[in-house]
Order: sequence, then structure tokens, then C-alpha cells
Amino acid sequence: MEPAAAPGFDSWLLVARHQVAAAHEARLRDAAAARLAAGQADDAVRYAAYAVSRNPFIEHNHELLARAFTMAGDHTAAHRQLALADKLRRRELTAPRASHHDAAVDRSTGAGPARDASAAAPHAPAPHNAPDPGTEMNVTMGAPE
Repeated sequence: MEPAAAPGFDSWLLVARHQVAAAHEARLRDAAAARLAAGQADDAVRYAAYAVSRNPFIEHNHELLARAFTMAGDHTAAHRQLALADKLRRRELTAPRASHHDAAVDRSTGAGPARDASAAAPHAPAPHNAPDPGTEMNVTMGAPE
């Protein structure tokens, strides 16, 4: 029997992928915090930026990145990161949810929400030459794809 044909396999796989992603994100945060404690601000910025890029909806990731920027002496970037986190939180929590009826009315009248390119989800800067915090995980969880 093929595992993919087993009942519930897709559900199990979805949960397993979520657990691995959550564990990886936690390791990134732990690595960033450890680098902050060791006074290695540049490395902390890279780990925290990667955590934000993996999950921008976790406010703690943004706060950790802002602390790393502050330790690195880049107070402007720290303030900008906190502002981006606040903007994302406000946009996600206050975004009106259109009903099916509203969408149908919009289609029939040609109306609809204005599209603003600046409203795109903020992202942390891409980590440049980020160390691979998953190296230790690869030993117990297998090599990455």
C-alpha cells in the first residue's frame, strides 16, 4: 500500500509540515536570542530577519528583529520594523471581510475596493548570508529537500 493512498495521509502530512515549520521558526528565534545574549548583533539580525520572513504574522518575530537592530546600533531600522509590524497587525485585524453578497454587488456595479500597491504585506529584509540554523535539525529530521 502506498502511504499517499492511506486514509488521512494528507491531513497527517499537513500537520507534520506545520510542526516542522513551527520548530524551524522556534529555532530561528532561539538562535537570534542566543546571538543577542552573546553580543553578536549582526548574526542576531540575520536570524531574526529570517524568522520574520518565514512568519510575518508573529509579532514577537518583529520585536526580536527590532531588538537585534537596536543592539546593532541601527535605531532607524528598529523603529521601521516596529512600524511595519504595527501596520501589518492593524491591516490584518481591521481589514473588512467582504461577504459573497458584497462581492456580487461589486462585480455587477464595477465597484470594488481600491487596490493600493503600498498595502502589500511588509516583509523583513531578506537575510543575506544567513547561517543555517537548521543544520542540527537535519541530523535528526533528515536532510532538507
